Amino acid sequence: TIQVNEEITNKLTKRSSYRRSMSEMNRQSSYKRSVSSQSGGSVESYAVKTLRKSIDPNKIIMGAVDLTKEAKWLNVLSHKNIINLHGTGNHPGTVDYFLVIERLQSCVRDLIGKWKTEYQSLVTCGLPKEQGKNSSKRMMLKRMEVCYEVCAGLDYLHGRK
Repeated sequence: TIQVNEEITNKLTKRSSYRRSMSEMNRQSSYKRSVSSQSGGSVESYAVKTLRKSIDPNKIIMGAVDLTKEAKWLNVLSHKNIINLHGTGNHPGTVDYFLVIERLQSCVRDLIGKWKTEYQSLVTCGLPKEQGKNSSKRMMLKRMEVCYEVCAGLDYLHGRK
């Protein structure tokens, strides 16, 4: 199991605001909290994923085991279209166990909602026919790029069996 690097550990546990956030996290389900770290001039964002303490007692053990399995799998995967595991904390298989993962800027569900809004705007804005076609083609190309990236990630996973 990998451990959280020292800088992230300090941000998560030593500052009072993060201490408070960690206790708040333990009350929520699969909570993800964003944490930023600066290295080499670039800012990296992380999400902390935990189990909430208030989940159904019959599901706590299964949730803790699932979170541990997720960490195990993410630890061995390396692909640009699959989130990275940056660390773990506390004891695997316990309710207090947490993962530090790459923070996503958006997910496919968010993109689909954005695309729907963009398409509705395009249809109702009254652009000339040729300009509307070009905009529609650009939107379709972006959608196809995202589909390709999802498929590339799935192909990688299927190849790993």
